[in-house]
Amino acid sequence: MANRFNYVLISIGLLLLIVVARCGEVDSNGSSATAITDSALTATYPDLYQAIFSRNAAHVLSFTDHQNEQISRQAWRGLAQTPVDSLSSIIEQVKQDRSQEAWFALSMHDLSKEQLRHLEDYWLDHPGQRAGISLVLGRQGDEQTVEFLTNQITKATGSDYEQSVALALSRLMNQFESTEAQQAEVLNHAFVSSDPQRIRAWLYGFYRGDEQRLLPAIQDLLYNKWKSYGIASSTEVDQ
Repeated sequence: MANRFNYVLISIGLLLLIVVARCGEVDSNGSSATAITDSALTATYPDLYQAIFSRNAAHVLSFTDHQNEQISRQAWRGLAQTPVDSLSSIIEQVKQDRSQEAWFALSMHDLSKEQLRHLEDYWLDHPGQRAGISLVLGRQGDEQTVEFLTNQITKATGSDYEQSVALALSRLMNQFESTEAQQAEVLNHAFVSSDPQRIRAWLYGFYRGDEQRLLPAIQDLLYNKWKSYGIASSTEVDQ
């Protein structure tokens, strides 16, 4: 009976994994591509799901370098919810993989202070991976990370990783104490872009946080910046 129950769970999980992996993909005509035509997917997904189902990190990791990109991406997603004994080797694999799924998986695991400092240094040395590293720092960073990312605001503004840094710093400022100078630095760069999504990312920590943590000077600065940008000029920003 137990074996039959496990078989049902695996079958359901296989179906869900296939749906998730294909969800949102489109063909050349812009239509949803839901047909499973790659034999590697149908042959490998049961083994991958069994690894995820058994919460076997080493087994799940073995799929992350699979030649089929859909399988490797799904393996990283599975690793995000799989307990890991040691993150040191996984950090190195994530750095080699470079995909957003790999960085997301790492962002779901607790990091030591030494690992955070290492990733901050890696952020400085590898501009091409700053978006992914910022995702990790935003979820797992500490008070020192707030200072680190604040010091990178000017560098991030206008870059292709600006929104990732903005969200990371906003989350951390909502979680840890930040100084008036740090909050002002965010606001002074928030409205540089004309992209509402980027502006909203910088302001995330202000509209999701405790208003009483904002000093009067910061409240005034926020209102003045918003007014200069144009109140009611963007529903995304106004919300």
